[in-house]
Amino acid sequence: MIVRPARQEDIPAIVEIVDRCGLASEGIDYSQWSGVIIVAVRQAQVIGFISALPAKPYAVILEMGVLPEHQKGRAAVKLWEACELILRHLGCPAWAAYVGDKREIKETMPKLGAVCTGDGTMWLRSL
Repeated sequence: MIVRPARQEDIPAIVEIVDRCGLASEGIDYSQWSGVIIVAVRQAQVIGFISALPAKPYAVILEMGVLPEHQKGRAAVKLWEACELILRHLGCPAWAAYVGDKREIKETMPKLGAVCTGDGTMWLRSL
């Protein structure tokens, strides 16, 4: 598996991941992205992505998804690690992510070093 910055030609695969992972919201155009977008590629196929907006006092992780058939692998961890490396390089002191009610995500956040804040939907990690 290769983890690399996204390219324009990766957008259709990212849109498919958003759709297949149930991340899509009605009326949102997922064909245009800004900020930091990183993809995981296995056998020439984009299998996952993460997007973040670098900022201070913290960057915001916007979306992350891995195709269902690849979710048991290490793609998600590798995407988070690559995203953190880039955010650190850009001078971001921390990241924040808003997560839904999926148990798997809430169990993963502490493993990434994140701390739950507020009402349990926002997680924060110092870099």
